[in-house]
Amino acid sequence: MKTHPITAFTAALAMVFALLTLAPSAAAAPKAAPAQSHAHGDSLGGWLVRYWDWLLGHGPNGGNGLTFLPLPAGDWVSGSFTVEDPGVLVGETEVTIKPGQSFMLPLAVWLGEFYADGSEDASVPDSSMNLSEILMTIDGHTVAAKASGVASPLYVPVTRMPEPIIYDEPTSYGSIGAAYVQGFAMVHGPLTPGRHVMKLHATLFAENYGLGAVYENTWIINVRK
Repeated sequence: MKTHPITAFTAALAMVFALLTLAPSAAAAPKAAPAQSHAHGDSLGGWLVRYWDWLLGHGPNGGNGLTFLPLPAGDWVSGSFTVEDPGVLVGETEVTIKPGQSFMLPLAVWLGEFYADGSEDASVPDSSMNLSEILMTIDGHTVAAKASGVASPLYVPVTRMPEPIIYDEPTSYGSIGAAYVQGFAMVHGPLTPGRHVMKLHATLFAENYGLGAVYENTWIINVRK
């Protein structure tokens, strides 16, 4: 089982942090699609499963006019990754997408893994997931905000992979594949052509594992042909 946090912005992710409820934005245009919708032909849970399949090198990048955004590699700056002393990770990445292209990324997500002995990670209780908080902006405009203890329409309950994803090699803590995902994610409509800066402050506490983390991440999004 997981006994320490795995940075959410590496290929061998254990969790990814960011949560959101919707707010209007002049810069971001169409709002994020809620979990129960079928934006671009699939539910948010369906896209979240497809995202991990892609991130782990097994599936295509999006489809139906939607692309997956990569996750920044987070640098540790402070904290011990406990609930009492959350670890702080800071990351930045730059991407280019085409005009008219929507995008999707995981927000506060727990990746449930399995092990050679047949055991599997326990899911994070909804009460713990709901402690997460977030502030997301695009070009300085708030596009998402969630306070601790406030429910979000973008929450995806435990959703199992259609087929378990087997890793190319075991992780340092012994997991051999991914079995399910759980948490928050976002499908967002196209941005206007040009350069955009998306910033995310997020926290998450997996209390049943004694883990806590804070993420400060930036995406430079270039929209051009």
